[in-house]
Amino acid sequence: LGLAYLAVFIWAAQPLTGSGGRLYAAIIGVASSIPLFPFAAGRVDHHGWQLLLAMVMAGAVLRVAAGEPARHHAVLSGVAGGLALWVGAEGLPAVALASGVLVLVWLRHGDWGARRLSLHGLSLAATVALILPLGLAPGQRLVPHCDAFSLVSLALGLGLAGFGLAALLTERYLARAGAIPGGGIGKRLFIALLLGVLLLSLLLVLFPQCRGGPYAGVAPEVAALLDLVEEAQPLWRALGSNPGLALQFSLLPLTAVLLVGYHLGRARGQDRTLWLGLGVLVAGGLAVTLWQLRGGFLANAYAGLALAWLMTHLGAR
Repeated sequence: LGLAYLAVFIWAAQPLTGSGGRLYAAIIGVASSIPLFPFAAGRVDHHGWQLLLAMVMAGAVLRVAAGEPARHHAVLSGVAGGLALWVGAEGLPAVALASGVLVLVWLRHGDWGARRLSLHGLSLAATVALILPLGLAPGQRLVPHCDAFSLVSLALGLGLAGFGLAALLTERYLARAGAIPGGGIGKRLFIALLLGVLLLSLLLVLFPQCRGGPYAGVAPEVAALLDLVEEAQPLWRALGSNPGLALQFSLLPLTAVLLVGYHLGRARGQDRTLWLGLGVLVAGGLAVTLWQLRGGFLANAYAGLALAWLMTHLGAR
């Protein structure tokens, strides 16, 4: 499984490194100790599957952000997202960040990006709908668990599909209104925020038990026990109790944020969209780490993509 992750990492970094940077990406992938930890020999850990699927999503959406015309990348990201939700609710941040990259592509590139976003949402919803009757026992298929694969996962997939289809309808409206390409970013952003609020509100109405967080549906003693798990602690708490671990989990993501900021100051056109997409992944992964230390696996995996670009850049010189 670790070899599969390394291969997918090299593939995911290619929009940033080019085909000539595969060796440099491989070096970064092997040297990134935190993402490789769940793949240690003898360690049976669902985090490995989550990271593998998160990297599949990252490589697919970064190719869309780079302007690659193939539509199957959006379908691939949706299928990987549905599988990630099946592995566990911890896949939700990776799904949300990959979807955020595609929303960004829609905002910047209009109808072209809306088509990819809708394909991503429809593929994710279809994947979850196909897995639900196969992956759950008959008595569990209609139980809305907030912290596991359940009816809530299907609702999230359908909401994302609806968002993508609404983006397509928005482009039809802008076309009839005579908006020039790229000139409707403000209108798209307003509609995206409105849709996001409406869909999130609908999900909270349908599943009110999830308002209290992912552990709201479990017994109080179980929730208290989960709060004691080290990887479930927020980064700021780990800074006081285990500063070495907190630094280890956050140093490379912080470095990657600086690299993205540096490149964005120089990037233009489609290259800027690519680096903005990488910024969504890296900054989002760091935000998850601030919430729970286990997000450091995801944050460091995304940071590795930026470091692969840096090593390729230095290696070319």
